[in-house]
This record gives sequence, structure tokens and C-alpha cells, in this order.
Amino acid sequence: NYKLTLGLRTIYVRIDSNNGCHQIVTLDLELVAKPIIAVNDIVPICEGKPITVAAGIGGDNYLWSTGATSQSIVISVEGDYSVTAIKNYGTISCSSTKNFSVKNSQTASIKNIEIKDWTTNEKQIIVYTTEIGDFEYSINGTNFQDSNVFSNLSSGDYTVTVRDKYGCGSAIEEVYILMYPKFFTPNQDGYNDTWSIKNSEKENLVTKIFDRYGKLITILQPNQSWNGTLNGKNLPSTDYWFTVTRANGKEYKGHFSLKR
Repeated sequence: NYKLTLGLRTIYVRIDSNNGCHQIVTLDLELVAKPIIAVNDIVPICEGKPITVAAGIGGDNYLWSTGATSQSIVISVEGDYSVTAIKNYGTISCSSTKNFSVKNSQTASIKNIEIKDWTTNEKQIIVYTTEIGDFEYSINGTNFQDSNVFSNLSSGDYTVTVRDKYGCGSAIEEVYILMYPKFFTPNQDGYNDTWSIKNSEKENLVTKIFDRYGKLITILQPNQSWNGTLNGKNLPSTDYWFTVTRANGKEYKGHFSLKR
């Protein structure tokens, strides 16, 4: 056995007989290459945009399943295709055939973003798209993942990006994970002296604060905070309740402590 490499090789063969005679034969062997067709198994096509598929430059002749004989063709309809490339070496011809599928891919569009916040743990962002496609997701525009669920998040701003894996387009939307302090200490020491909901201005949230008996204490406009007073007088250390209504109409209720 002898493994040939591409190109011309000379091999000498010695044949021995039982009577001591021998014969040496010279073999000139040339190994030629098949054409390499650089086409992926799946070729995506953005909806409404034809794509050019090229079979490479390694062949002398080409034959596509569409009947075309050019080196490349333009495809606008998804389906199964094939191309055969033929390379001529004098009286010898070598061929390669590639079967592939063309599939429609769509621009990503965000249908809804579900936010699970207000909790100490398990804050989540779940992204839903209007179309079914081969999408990937990110909340920082840099790191993408196949899953549409992001967990173990901190409070703050996030830029949600959904993009088609084949470059057919992306959708971007900004969201905010909200959280409120569990307590505040209005003693003018410069730490936790006021209470407010972080990022309330991002969603134009209006916050209503009540005492334990349901009496309305104050209404905080977006980006406002409460200093623990009513009509200029300090309120006692106890628990207080609040309600906010998000832009989507969902109301959230919670409570916090005032400590002096």
C-alpha cells in the first residue's frame, strides 16, 4: 500500500522470481484533485432579498439543479438545491456534487418584553418576538445567547437586542428593572436619607405612599423622593406602603420601613 499525495510521483516496483531473476518497473502516477465546492449545508435568504450562491473557482464546468451552468446563480425561493462542479485534466474529468438547502430568514421584531422585578432575587427579562426565526438575544449589545430568558439580574437599565443569526436585521428596545429600598433612615447623615424608586423617571412612574391605616401620605412624581415628613413634621418609625402603576397598566404594591 502506498498513499499518494497530489501531484506527479514516480514509483519503482521490483518483481522477484524464485529462480533469482528480477524485473524493475517504473510507474509514473499523478493524483489530481476534485473541485472543492464552498457552499454551506444551509444557505439563509433574507425575506424579499435574493442571494447569490457561488460554487467556487475550482471547476471548469458547473451544473446546477436549476439547469444553470454558470459558476454562481441567484436564488430567491427557499428549497433544496444542488450543484456539480467538474474539473478537466486532459482526458480525465473529476467532479464533486454539493446538496444544500435555502431557507427563509426574517428580520427580528420584538412583540413583548416581560420583566420580573421588585424582587430581591430572581429578577428576569424575557423577550418575545413576533416572528419565528433563528434569533439570538442580548441585554448589553455585545454578548448574545440563544435563550430569550435573562436571569439573576440587578436593578437598572438594559438594552434588549434581538437579531437574526444570518444578518437579516435586528430589533432594539430599552427596558428598566425596578427596585425599591426596603428601608430608609432620614437622619441627615448623608446615607439613605430619602426613599424613592430607582429609575421611576424612565417609565414616568407616579408613586403613592400610605401609612398602615391606608391614609395617603404623599404622591411622588417621577424622579422625586420622600424625606419621611408630612406637612413639615417627622413621621414615626414604622412600615409604610406604596403603589405604582407601570406604563403597561400593571399595578404593583409593596412596603418599606422608616427608621430613625
